Amino acid sequence: MQRSDYLTTESVPRALLRFSIPVILSSIFQVLYSAVDLIVIGHFAETAAISGVSVSGQLMTTVAMILSGLTTGVTVLLGQYAGAKNEADIKKTVGTAITLFAALALVVMSALLIFRDSLISILNTPPEAVHHAVSYLTITAFGTPFIMGFSVLGSIFRGSGDSKSPFLFIATACTTNIILDLLFVAVLKMDAAGAALATVIAQGVSLGLSAFRLAHRGIGVKITLKDIRFSLAQFKRILLIGVPLCMQDALVSLSFLFITSVINSMGLTQSTAAGIVEKLTSFLMMPSIAISVSVATMSAHCVGAGLYKRAMQVLRTAISIALGFAVVIVTFVWIRGDLLIRIFKRDDMAVIEQAVLFLRSYSLDCLVVAFVFNFNSFFSSCNRSIFSMVHSILTTICIRVPFVYFAAKAGASLATIGLAAPLSTFGSLLLCIGYFIYLGRKGTFKTNATLPVPEEAGVAAAISEAATDAVSPIAAAIPEAATDAE
Repeated sequence: MQRSDYLTTESVPRALLRFSIPVILSSIFQVLYSAVDLIVIGHFAETAAISGVSVSGQLMTTVAMILSGLTTGVTVLLGQYAGAKNEADIKKTVGTAITLFAALALVVMSALLIFRDSLISILNTPPEAVHHAVSYLTITAFGTPFIMGFSVLGSIFRGSGDSKSPFLFIATACTTNIILDLLFVAVLKMDAAGAALATVIAQGVSLGLSAFRLAHRGIGVKITLKDIRFSLAQFKRILLIGVPLCMQDALVSLSFLFITSVINSMGLTQSTAAGIVEKLTSFLMMPSIAISVSVATMSAHCVGAGLYKRAMQVLRTAISIALGFAVVIVTFVWIRGDLLIRIFKRDDMAVIEQAVLFLRSYSLDCLVVAFVFNFNSFFSSCNRSIFSMVHSILTTICIRVPFVYFAAKAGASLATIGLAAPLSTFGSLLLCIGYFIYLGRKGTFKTNATLPVPEEAGVAAAISEAATDAVSPIAAAIPEAATDAE
């Protein structure tokens, strides 16, 4: 348990950076891992292959994002138990997480294979790219157990305060993926199928290394085979935190798939440009995502130890760091964003021009997510992830989807459609500020505050109560946000 004590004892900036740096490096490799397929395809295959890999890759990313809510639930719970030095519940949470995700992996794999053709058709995949999309999605679907297994083990390590191990594993996976991509695509000319096969093999290698380390070194607590069993109580607690985040991520991901479908219907050039920008924005969002992951872990440790003021200091520090990264990123994109586009496609000026337009407006979202992602992680660490779902539903339904729909109807360019993301996230920011002020006035952040935890009444009742708590103050809190934020 002592390896994570620094999260509650060292100075907040030092502890946050100590935990965040490996997470940021992990995120770089994670995004590079997924982008390598597109980069290699862009240099050694035809334009249609880029579009096909992009469409199916986004489907797999959507699945991963939706299920990341449950992994966040695991991370937060382990963080709280580690902060409280509760070894028994740490073991139960690890065992429940592994059995839960093993079952989910089989369900998701089956669903992807069954509905493969329908999913590719719904996204208006250009006819020239359908073959490539089918090949990529089929192979990566079979690799779902590897992908999900690695994801949940990473959340277990991070929740226990160990951010270095996931970094080592994803670095290994990324290196393996690059080597195999070059072999299968550049040398063997397997196109999209080769890129998918490289991805699956690399994830399998990474999963094996993660499992070996967990079995032999534990997470501050020794984990044995007898600990890998299902606990209904821990399952409920994971659901309380994870289900709202799953629903939030599902809705957000589906809204971006809708945007992809709209852009795909505009033609192969726009589809390819959007696919490249989607990969690039994964890089651009990476600092905020990585820092928010660190907030979820560090703040959960503080909450578990009853250090609520320290948890709020973690939030403020994280926002400052993430915003600094965002300003630098957006400035570079607006000055020389074409250099980033050329990494993926250097010989098609029509694609490059469309991608630059889309990237400039889309990149503005980096400035806003620096706030919103960290607010979401902070709320989750306090077992109030239901609010993240609420504000995401509201802004997606009221801003993102209508904006794209009417912009497309009016014949808008990619530059205009790219504004949908930052406008929607800004709406979420206003709601987050209002809710944060409300919780402060309610006394949630006091040492003797009681966090919502599902007990005998069941998780449904707990979520229902949390939802009421999340929605009721929003309208009243927002008008006062600007005055009270200081």
